[in-house]
Amino acid sequence: MLKLILLIIAFISFMIGTVGIFLPLIPTIPLYLLSLLCLFYSEKKYYYKVKNLKFVQKFLDYKNGLYLYQKIFTILIITLLFCLIIYFSKLTFLIYIYMPIILFHVWLLFFKIPTLRKSEKN
Repeated sequence: MLKLILLIIAFISFMIGTVGIFLPLIPTIPLYLLSLLCLFYSEKKYYYKVKNLKFVQKFLDYKNGLYLYQKIFTILIITLLFCLIIYFSKLTFLIYIYMPIILFHVWLLFFKIPTLRKSEKN
């Protein structure tokens, strides 16, 4: 039952994300990421197939931590993208939607993922 619900969420978020390509109000990338996440957790074979790709492992291997410049760069990009969406859409209520997302990313990057020093190597 949970697999079916996750597949339905993946399909719906993918379709809404595809509509978001043409409508600037709908965030495309987060919806595509949500659909991938739901797909991964619905079928373990997809999860392991994508996780074992060489170029994906480079991005997923942050268990040891991230460098401070990687964290700051990520926060700047996320904040800039959401600010551009709010500015060009001219809808101020989007601040109430995107601000918790930005704050969650800041919390996740700075409090949950360890910060590496330059002397530390993976």
